[in-house]
Amino acid sequence: MMTMPTIRVVHPEETGKQFMLAFIAENTEQAWLGNYAVHRALNEANLNPFHQVGRENEPGYHAWEVWMPVTEELMFTLRDVAQNHAANA
Repeated sequence: MMTMPTIRVVHPEETGKQFMLAFIAENTEQAWLGNYAVHRALNEANLNPFHQVGRENEPGYHAWEVWMPVTEELMFTLRDVAQNHAANA
């Protein structure tokens, strides 16, 4: 069983960009799991996410940016959806 990365909401004030969901992967398995879960959750919400930071499924920091206006509440909901996808992958 893979260890899930912790997915967090990144606020626009932190980066000067739009809201993002981000995580730190310790290995390629965590990177794959995090990328799969975040991309799936954001796509299901029709938000057309962009993999802003991170390279494929390499370990390290990954951030998926949403290029349209969303609320903080929606991003926290989508973070929870992504965590659920990761837990059930």
